[in-house]
Amino acid sequence: MTTCALCFCGSPLRVSHIVPHFVVAGMRANSITGFLRSFDQPNVRLQDAFKVQLLCESCEQQFSRWEDRIARTVFVSARRRSNTAITYDSDFSRFVVSVLWRVLVWRSEAFLCVSPEFKAQLEFVEREWRCFLLGEATTPGRATCHAVILGQNPWPGSKHSASLGAFSPISGGHPRHECYQRRS
Repeated sequence: MTTCALCFCGSPLRVSHIVPHFVVAGMRANSITGFLRSFDQPNVRLQDAFKVQLLCESCEQQFSRWEDRIARTVFVSARRRSNTAITYDSDFSRFVVSVLWRVLVWRSEAFLCVSPEFKAQLEFVEREWRCFLLGEATTPGRATCHAVILGQNPWPGSKHSASLGAFSPISGGHPRHECYQRRS
């Protein structure tokens, strides 16, 4: 038993997907080969995305609720109607930030090996995002967060038409929640 990276409780940790399973399934379905690969070992096919012991049961369940809701609403809308606006609420913002937060927590050590000068900024953003995810803040803070839902996949034979890209340029500025959909 170790400490939950989100709420810091001492409950047993669950094995958590860094990128939610439904996003990975969409990526795999949109892949030319039908497989995933990692940057570390590009010649090895991956069956699933990266998973680590990160969250306690309670935090994992909260993330799962957001993921389930987004998979059923935003993602389904994006796949069915590629030329219409998508309505979303704070759950979508929390979902996007939860993915960005997981990547930040999971890869921060590796990133800081290359760019240690960003340590204070990464720690600050991680705290802001953690507070937002725990419901202690109403916005994700100063780092802007963007989710881009891409429309029609240009690759022949693709089974799905929607994929998600989430990114955050960690910089100053005003927090914003945005959703764009590519027009086909």
